[in-house]
Amino acid sequence: MSVIGVNQVGHLLIGETYNGDPDFSNFSDAGDKSLQLVSKDSTTLVAGPFKVFQKANNIPGGFKFSEMIDPDTIEHITAVAYEAPVNRILTASGFTGTVRGNVTYEVMIRLMNDGGTLSPENFRFINGFYVTPEDASALTFADVLAGLKSSLDKSLSREANSSFTITTGAGILSVEAGTRDFVLGKKDGRPVEFDLQLAVRDNGGDNTVSATRYDDLSIVVTQAGNVGTGSGNQVANLEWCRSGEEGDRYRMMGYPNNFDTPYFAQPGKTYHMINIAYYQARKYTNVERQYRVLQIAVANEDQDGAGAGTVFTAVNALINDLEVVTGKTIADLA
Repeated sequence: MSVIGVNQVGHLLIGETYNGDPDFSNFSDAGDKSLQLVSKDSTTLVAGPFKVFQKANNIPGGFKFSEMIDPDTIEHITAVAYEAPVNRILTASGFTGTVRGNVTYEVMIRLMNDGGTLSPENFRFINGFYVTPEDASALTFADVLAGLKSSLDKSLSREANSSFTITTGAGILSVEAGTRDFVLGKKDGRPVEFDLQLAVRDNGGDNTVSATRYDDLSIVVTQAGNVGTGSGNQVANLEWCRSGEEGDRYRMMGYPNNFDTPYFAQPGKTYHMINIAYYQARKYTNVERQYRVLQIAVANEDQDGAGAGTVFTAVNALINDLEVVTGKTIADLA
Protein backbone atom coordinates (compact mmCIF):
# COMPACT_ATOMS: atom_id res chain seq x y z
CA MET A 1 0.00 0.00 0.00
CA SER A 2 1.35 3.40 -0.92
CA VAL A 3 0.44 6.26 1.38
CA ILE A 4 2.09 9.63 0.77
CA GLY A 5 2.31 11.87 3.85
CA VAL A 6 2.87 15.63 3.82
CA ASN A 7 6.37 15.07 5.16
CA GLN A 8 7.34 13.45 1.86
CA VAL A 9 6.37 16.07 -0.68
CA GLY A 10 8.17 19.32 0.15
CA HIS A 11 11.50 20.56 1.41
CA LEU A 12 12.87 24.06 2.08
CA LEU A 13 16.47 25.24 2.32
CA ILE A 14 17.43 28.78 3.31
CA GLY A 15 20.80 30.34 2.58
CA GLU A 16 22.48 33.71 2.76
CA THR A 17 25.54 32.90 0.63
CA TYR A 18 26.54 30.31 -1.96
CA ASN A 19 29.71 28.23 -1.69
CA GLY A 20 31.09 27.77 -5.18
CA ASP A 21 33.56 24.98 -4.33
CA PRO A 22 32.12 21.75 -5.85
CA ASP A 23 34.24 19.57 -3.52
CA PHE A 24 31.91 18.75 -0.65
CA SER A 25 34.80 17.86 1.66
CA ASN A 26 35.54 21.59 1.89
CA PHE A 27 31.96 22.55 2.73
CA SER A 28 32.50 22.00 6.46
CA ASP A 29 34.55 25.21 6.45
CA ALA A 30 31.76 27.24 4.83
CA GLY A 31 29.94 29.88 6.83
CA ASP A 32 26.63 29.29 8.56
CA LYS A 33 23.60 29.43 6.21
CA SER A 34 25.80 28.85 3.17
CA LEU A 35 24.34 26.77 0.32
CA GLN A 36 26.13 24.23 -1.85
CA LEU A 37 25.05 22.11 -4.80
CA VAL A 38 26.80 18.73 -4.86
CA SER A 39 26.99 16.17 -7.67
CA LYS A 40 26.72 12.47 -7.02
CA ASP A 41 30.49 11.97 -6.77
CA SER A 42 30.74 15.00 -4.40
CA THR A 43 33.96 16.41 -5.85
CA THR A 44 33.06 17.98 -9.21
CA LEU A 45 29.90 19.19 -10.87
CA VAL A 46 28.72 16.94 -13.69
CA ALA A 47 25.38 16.35 -15.35
CA GLY A 48 23.37 13.90 -13.30
CA PRO A 49 21.85 13.39 -9.86
CA PHE A 50 22.56 16.07 -7.28
CA LYS A 51 21.78 17.30 -3.78
CA VAL A 52 21.61 20.80 -2.30
CA PHE A 53 23.09 21.34 1.16
CA GLN A 54 22.57 24.13 3.68
CA LYS A 55 25.15 24.78 6.40
CA ALA A 56 23.30 24.89 9.73
CA ASN A 57 25.65 25.24 12.68
CA ASN A 58 22.90 25.12 15.32
CA ILE A 59 21.60 21.62 14.53
CA PRO A 60 23.19 18.19 15.09
CA GLY A 61 25.44 17.30 12.19
CA GLY A 62 25.64 20.91 11.03
CA PHE A 63 23.77 20.43 7.72
CA LYS A 64 20.33 20.36 6.15
CA PHE A 65 20.02 18.83 2.70
CA SER A 66 17.63 17.75 0.00
CA GLU A 67 17.19 14.20 -1.20
CA MET A 68 19.09 13.07 -4.28
CA ILE A 69 17.34 14.50 -7.35
CA ASP A 70 17.62 12.91 -10.77
CA PRO A 71 17.47 15.59 -13.52
CA ASP A 72 15.33 13.23 -15.64
CA THR A 73 12.55 13.50 -13.03
CA ILE A 74 12.49 17.31 -12.92
CA GLU A 75 9.33 18.72 -14.48
CA HIS A 76 10.23 22.37 -14.14
CA ILE A 77 12.57 24.79 -12.37
CA THR A 78 11.58 28.39 -11.68
CA ALA A 79 13.71 31.16 -10.24
CA VAL A 80 11.94 34.30 -9.03
CA ALA A 81 13.57 37.49 -7.81
CA TYR A 82 12.42 39.20 -4.63
CA GLU A 83 9.46 41.51 -5.21
CA ALA A 84 8.45 43.87 -2.44
CA PRO A 85 4.86 43.76 -1.14
CA VAL A 86 2.71 46.71 -2.23
CA ASN A 87 -0.16 48.09 -0.17
CA ARG A 88 -3.57 48.36 -1.83
CA ILE A 89 -5.08 51.83 -2.26
CA LEU A 90 -8.69 52.36 -3.39
CA THR A 91 -10.25 55.76 -3.97
CA ALA A 92 -13.93 56.68 -3.75
CA SER A 93 -14.61 59.45 -6.25
CA GLY A 94 -17.71 61.41 -7.26
CA PHE A 95 -18.00 63.77 -4.30
CA THR A 96 -18.58 66.72 -6.59
CA GLY A 97 -21.43 69.00 -7.60
CA THR A 98 -24.36 69.52 -5.22
CA VAL A 99 -24.77 67.58 -1.99
CA ARG A 100 -28.01 65.60 -1.96
CA GLY A 101 -30.44 66.26 0.87
CA ASN A 102 -32.01 63.57 3.08
CA VAL A 103 -29.56 60.85 2.03
CA THR A 104 -26.91 58.69 3.69
CA TYR A 105 -23.47 58.63 2.12
CA GLU A 106 -21.85 55.26 2.86
CA VAL A 107 -18.26 54.06 2.50
CA MET A 108 -17.76 50.51 3.75
CA ILE A 109 -14.41 48.74 3.90
CA ARG A 110 -14.83 45.06 3.13
CA LEU A 111 -11.94 43.53 5.09
CA MET A 112 -10.94 40.20 3.54
CA ASN A 113 -9.37 37.25 5.34
CA ASP A 114 -10.05 38.77 8.73
CA GLY A 115 -7.83 37.13 11.33
CA GLY A 116 -5.53 35.71 8.65
CA THR A 117 -7.67 32.78 7.47
CA LEU A 118 -7.34 32.72 3.68
CA SER A 119 -10.92 32.20 2.50
CA PRO A 120 -13.16 34.33 0.25
CA GLU A 121 -15.96 33.68 2.74
CA ASN A 122 -14.01 35.20 5.61
CA PHE A 123 -14.74 38.94 5.59
CA ARG A 124 -16.42 41.69 7.57
CA PHE A 125 -17.38 45.32 7.07
CA ILE A 126 -15.95 48.45 8.66
CA ASN A 127 -18.55 51.16 8.16
CA GLY A 128 -18.48 54.92 7.64
CA PHE A 129 -21.66 57.01 7.26
CA TYR A 130 -22.69 60.63 6.79
CA VAL A 131 -26.38 61.61 6.91
CA THR A 132 -27.49 64.89 5.30
CA PRO A 133 -30.52 66.95 6.36
CA GLU A 134 -33.48 67.50 4.04
CA ASP A 135 -32.14 70.95 3.26
CA ALA A 136 -28.51 70.38 2.37
CA SER A 137 -27.97 73.70 0.61
CA ALA A 138 -25.54 74.86 3.28
CA LEU A 139 -23.34 71.75 2.97
CA THR A 140 -20.37 71.22 0.70
CA PHE A 141 -18.71 67.97 -0.23
CA ALA A 142 -15.80 69.00 1.97
CA ASP A 143 -18.26 68.65 4.88
CA VAL A 144 -19.43 65.24 3.63
CA LEU A 145 -15.88 63.97 3.20
CA ALA A 146 -14.83 65.24 6.62
CA GLY A 147 -17.84 63.49 8.16
CA LEU A 148 -17.13 60.21 6.36
CA LYS A 149 -13.46 60.31 7.38
CA SER A 150 -14.45 61.00 11.00
CA SER A 151 -16.93 58.10 10.96
CA LEU A 152 -14.42 55.68 9.45
CA ASP A 153 -11.67 56.80 11.84
CA LYS A 154 -13.98 56.14 14.79
CA SER A 155 -14.82 52.68 13.47
CA LEU A 156 -11.13 51.93 12.93
CA SER A 157 -10.23 53.19 16.42
CA ARG A 158 -12.13 50.21 17.82
CA GLU A 159 -9.92 47.81 15.88
CA ALA A 160 -7.25 46.01 17.90
CA ASN A 161 -4.72 46.78 15.15
CA SER A 162 -5.92 49.45 12.75
CA SER A 163 -4.32 48.76 9.35
CA PHE A 164 -5.96 51.50 7.28
CA THR A 165 -5.18 55.13 6.52
CA ILE A 166 -8.05 57.38 5.40
CA THR A 167 -7.30 60.55 3.44
CA THR A 168 -9.52 63.04 1.62
CA GLY A 169 -8.97 65.44 -1.24
CA ALA A 170 -10.92 67.38 -3.84
CA GLY A 171 -13.96 65.16 -4.48
CA ILE A 172 -12.27 61.95 -3.29
CA LEU A 173 -11.76 59.74 -0.26
CA SER A 174 -8.83 57.30 -0.34
CA VAL A 175 -8.35 54.15 1.74
CA GLU A 176 -4.85 52.68 2.00
CA ALA A 177 -4.31 49.28 3.60
CA GLY A 178 -1.33 48.51 5.79
CA THR A 179 0.28 45.20 6.72
CA ARG A 180 -0.98 42.68 9.22
CA ASP A 181 1.01 41.92 12.33
CA PHE A 182 3.49 39.05 12.04
CA VAL A 183 3.70 36.36 14.71
CA LEU A 184 5.46 33.18 13.58
CA GLY A 185 2.98 30.35 13.14
CA LYS A 186 0.03 32.57 14.11
CA LYS A 187 -0.18 35.83 12.13
CA ASP A 188 1.03 35.91 8.56
CA GLY A 189 2.18 39.53 8.17
CA ARG A 190 0.61 39.85 4.70
CA PRO A 191 -0.54 43.18 3.22
CA VAL A 192 -4.19 43.68 4.15
CA GLU A 193 -6.67 42.65 1.44
CA PHE A 194 -9.85 44.69 1.15
CA ASP A 195 -12.45 46.14 -1.15
CA LEU A 196 -14.80 49.12 -0.93
CA GLN A 197 -18.57 49.30 -1.18
CA LEU A 198 -20.13 52.70 -1.79
CA ALA A 199 -23.70 53.89 -1.68
CA VAL A 200 -25.84 57.02 -1.59
CA ARG A 201 -29.22 56.00 -0.13
CA ASP A 202 -32.37 58.07 0.07
CA ASN A 203 -33.62 58.23 3.66
CA GLY A 204 -37.29 58.48 2.69
CA GLY A 205 -40.02 60.60 4.30
CA ASP A 206 -41.64 60.69 7.72
CA ASN A 207 -43.99 57.81 6.99
CA THR A 208 -42.14 55.83 4.33
CA VAL A 209 -38.72 54.31 3.85
CA SER A 210 -37.30 54.78 0.41
CA ALA A 211 -35.04 52.20 -1.26
CA THR A 212 -33.82 54.67 -3.86
CA ARG A 213 -30.09 54.56 -4.48
CA TYR A 214 -28.08 57.06 -6.47
CA ASP A 215 -25.09 56.10 -8.60
CA ASP A 216 -23.10 59.20 -7.69
CA LEU A 217 -19.96 57.47 -6.44
CA SER A 218 -17.43 55.17 -8.08
CA ILE A 219 -14.28 53.30 -7.10
CA VAL A 220 -10.87 53.95 -8.64
CA VAL A 221 -8.04 51.49 -8.09
CA THR A 222 -5.19 53.86 -7.26
CA GLN A 223 -2.75 51.06 -6.39
CA ALA A 224 -3.72 47.44 -6.95
CA GLY A 225 -1.44 46.01 -4.28
CA ASN A 226 0.14 42.57 -4.12
CA VAL A 227 1.70 40.28 -1.54
CA GLY A 228 5.09 40.32 -3.28
CA THR A 229 7.53 37.43 -3.53
CA GLY A 230 10.16 36.35 -1.04
CA SER A 231 9.43 38.66 1.87
CA GLY A 232 10.91 37.58 5.18
CA ASN A 233 7.42 37.00 6.56
CA GLN A 234 6.50 34.72 3.65
CA VAL A 235 9.66 32.63 3.93
CA ALA A 236 9.36 32.41 7.72
CA ASN A 237 5.76 31.22 7.38
CA LEU A 238 6.79 28.68 4.75
CA GLU A 239 9.59 27.43 6.98
CA TRP A 240 7.16 27.13 9.91
CA CYS A 241 4.89 24.88 7.83
CA ARG A 242 7.75 22.84 6.38
CA SER A 243 9.32 22.35 9.81
CA GLY A 244 6.09 20.86 11.07
CA GLU A 245 5.76 18.57 8.05
CA GLU A 246 9.39 17.41 8.15
CA GLY A 247 9.73 17.21 11.93
CA ASP A 248 7.25 17.69 14.75
CA ARG A 249 3.91 19.18 13.77
CA TYR A 250 2.95 19.19 17.47
CA ARG A 251 5.93 21.31 18.52
CA MET A 252 5.40 23.64 21.48
CA MET A 253 2.66 21.35 22.77
CA GLY A 254 4.82 19.84 25.52
CA TYR A 255 5.71 23.07 27.32
CA PRO A 256 7.85 23.47 29.38
CA ASN A 257 9.62 20.35 28.07
CA ASN A 258 9.62 21.26 24.38
CA PHE A 259 12.15 20.06 21.86
CA ASP A 260 13.16 23.36 20.28
CA THR A 261 12.73 23.53 16.51
CA PRO A 262 15.52 25.47 14.72
CA TYR A 263 14.46 28.19 12.27
CA PHE A 264 16.66 29.90 9.71
CA ALA A 265 14.41 32.43 7.96
CA GLN A 266 14.60 35.97 9.29
CA PRO A 267 11.45 38.11 8.90
CA GLY A 268 13.62 41.21 8.59
CA LYS A 269 15.40 39.87 5.50
CA THR A 270 14.19 39.35 1.93
CA TYR A 271 14.82 36.39 -0.38
CA HIS A 272 14.95 35.19 -3.97
CA MET A 273 13.19 31.87 -4.53
CA ILE A 274 14.12 28.80 -6.59
CA ASN A 275 11.49 26.06 -6.97
CA ILE A 276 12.38 22.63 -8.33
CA ALA A 277 9.36 20.42 -9.06
CA TYR A 278 10.21 16.76 -9.58
CA TYR A 279 9.02 13.27 -8.73
CA GLN A 280 10.25 10.01 -7.28
CA ALA A 281 9.20 6.84 -9.06
CA ARG A 282 8.29 3.75 -7.07
CA LYS A 283 10.34 0.70 -7.95
CA TYR A 284 7.51 -1.80 -7.64
CA THR A 285 5.16 -3.57 -10.00
CA ASN A 286 2.60 -0.78 -9.80
CA VAL A 287 4.37 2.23 -11.25
CA GLU A 288 3.60 5.41 -9.37
CA ARG A 289 5.07 8.88 -9.29
CA GLN A 290 5.37 10.74 -6.01
CA TYR A 291 5.58 14.45 -6.75
CA ARG A 292 7.91 16.63 -4.69
CA VAL A 293 9.15 20.21 -4.61
CA LEU A 294 12.46 21.57 -3.37
CA GLN A 295 12.27 25.26 -2.53
CA ILE A 296 15.47 27.23 -1.99
CA ALA A 297 15.40 30.74 -0.49
CA VAL A 298 18.54 32.77 -1.16
CA ALA A 299 19.04 36.07 0.67
CA ASN A 300 18.42 39.21 -1.38
CA GLU A 301 21.43 41.15 -0.14
CA ASP A 302 24.85 42.37 -1.23
CA GLN A 303 26.94 39.22 -1.45
CA ASP A 304 30.38 40.65 -2.27
CA GLY A 305 30.38 44.21 -1.00
CA ALA A 306 30.89 45.64 -4.47
CA GLY A 307 27.77 47.80 -4.50
CA ALA A 308 24.67 47.96 -6.70
CA GLY A 309 23.60 44.88 -8.61
CA THR A 310 25.32 42.34 -6.37
CA VAL A 311 22.19 41.12 -4.58
CA PHE A 312 21.94 38.42 -7.27
CA THR A 313 25.48 37.06 -6.89
CA ALA A 314 24.63 34.04 -4.73
CA VAL A 315 21.35 33.07 -6.37
CA ASN A 316 22.80 33.32 -9.90
CA ALA A 317 25.81 31.21 -8.90
CA LEU A 318 23.39 28.52 -7.70
CA ILE A 319 21.34 28.86 -10.90
CA ASN A 320 24.48 28.43 -13.04
CA ASP A 321 25.44 25.25 -11.17
CA LEU A 322 21.89 23.92 -11.53
CA GLU A 323 22.23 24.38 -15.27
CA VAL A 324 25.38 22.24 -15.22
CA VAL A 325 23.86 19.31 -13.34
CA THR A 326 20.40 19.38 -14.94
CA GLY A 327 21.27 20.35 -18.51
CA LYS A 328 18.37 22.82 -18.44
CA THR A 329 18.45 26.51 -19.31
CA ILE A 330 17.49 28.72 -16.38
CA ALA A 331 17.52 32.49 -16.80
CA ASP A 332 19.69 34.41 -14.35
CA LEU A 333 17.91 36.86 -12.07
CA ALA A 334 18.52 40.55 -12.50
